[in-house]
Amino acid sequence: MNEILSRIGETYALQPRAVGDVLRSLRLQTCKLGNIGRGLRTTRQFTEQVHRLASDLGIKKSDIFSHLTVDAGYAGMPCTLFRDYGLVVQEDGKELRTVDPFKKLRERKRVRGAACLAESLRVQGVPAENLTGVIGLGGEPLRERVNIVNVSLAGCW
Repeated sequence: MNEILSRIGETYALQPRAVGDVLRSLRLQTCKLGNIGRGLRTTRQFTEQVHRLASDLGIKKSDIFSHLTVDAGYAGMPCTLFRDYGLVVQEDGKELRTVDPFKKLRERKRVRGAACLAESLRVQGVPAENLTGVIGLGGEPLRERVNIVNVSLAGCW
């Protein structure tokens, strides 16, 4: 925390106990992180809790982005939690647009992953009629489902 403060030009430093007190006042629980002390684990549950807290406090994406970005109508990368909690709006209530600069890259990887799966199944001699779908990167279904179990994709990525 102190490193971030110094990077943005602040001259004061916070004591660890003071930071913990603030986090607890926001209902954010720290946990033991082994030899490095206490901190926050960024789990899905924690992320949802932070978005809910931002919503409760009235903090929107427009509050944390550059005014130039917000004035142009943008709110950075898409985030489903920001949308779910209604945090992608300007002060006047106008919805901000999001842009994903990595979308094309992910789509290319997904296609590559599907092609790799198809090749792996072909090499293993799986009949095409047994296949009812294809799974992409990260287990995302590209179609419906796959009836094949224990398909090895070693060496595909």
